Amino acid sequence: MKYRFSQNSEPKVSKFALEKERRSTKYFRYVKTIREIPMDDIILSDNIPRAEESTDPIHVDNLSLFLQTAGYDEDADLTPLMKHPTLPGKYVVIDNHHLIDALKKMGQKVWMGDLWEYTGSYGEAHMWVAAGDFGLEFNNDQLITKKTSRASVVAAALGKIGMVNYITEPGVTVDDTSVRQWISQCGHDRIFDKRNITMIVNEILNPGKLSGKNIIPVTPESINAMFADTSNNYGTGLVNNNRFGFLIKTDNYAADAAKGYGQLVSALQKGYIPLFITYSGKDDAGKIVSNECGYFDKMYEVYQRHMNSVTTFHGIAFPLLSKKEFFSKLQHVAVVQIKGVDDLDGEKFVVRPLNS
Repeated sequence: MKYRFSQNSEPKVSKFALEKERRSTKYFRYVKTIREIPMDDIILSDNIPRAEESTDPIHVDNLSLFLQTAGYDEDADLTPLMKHPTLPGKYVVIDNHHLIDALKKMGQKVWMGDLWEYTGSYGEAHMWVAAGDFGLEFNNDQLITKKTSRASVVAAALGKIGMVNYITEPGVTVDDTSVRQWISQCGHDRIFDKRNITMIVNEILNPGKLSGKNIIPVTPESINAMFADTSNNYGTGLVNNNRFGFLIKTDNYAADAAKGYGQLVSALQKGYIPLFITYSGKDDAGKIVSNECGYFDKMYEVYQRHMNSVTTFHGIAFPLLSKKEFFSKLQHVAVVQIKGVDDLDGEKFVVRPLNS
């Protein structure tokens, strides 16, 4: 059952949730359940690969709304925590990062959680990455409210390798065998089929420029807030320098490019420079970039079909513009979404190269 709760107190927690047997894990042991923890003492740490930077603010907003309207599930597993190694009285979130973020946003004053203790002997760096692995295993055992993506698994793996230079145990070479062992240990093989696991393994072992990059989620509302800070250089409708802006989500580019071509022609006919501002709802950097290119490639294909239809109906053939010539008729920018790639100069919009 779900019960609504006050900001100043814990929600109802069932006897089942309190007394159920806790999982066993190689490097963490369950200590006890802690009640009435001040929210300020529960922290997210980016020392754990996958934690703070992978928190999706859109999912946090949705979860916050759900908690306020539907309430908290009394039988839910309690948030796994560990003592911070250098900050007395502070507890680090091992999993449930979105939940804790949502509660903090709601103004929740106290919460509860299960305290776990690191039992390994490989030092602090190993403690952090082992906590990350434990969090992944914990998450994959839950009723998932936010889909685990291949990109997020690759990001967690590359983050761990970058911190400690191994994927399973200290001294073990990062290879196909050890990566698959890590995937199994974290429970990813319960989420993905064999084909997707092979794709994950290959990308971990042979990462590209966009592999493991965290994504900044955006919405039309958040993009409009960005527009407001550009002194009318970017936006929808008429903007500076005789440009007319269109905000384009490229996730369904094959179907939407025809509309984009119509917008392009309409703006040109009215004497404006078409400005296409793209963004994506994907959480995979490679897909964000390929979908953006795909959108403009498809728009060019629509132009080619349009010109062929002119020949068919009117018997008049015009020399086709090259892609480069066609793209010169418009301006395009993308909303900054790929951390460590798009956001290097601190700007909110970036120009990515097209397939011209």
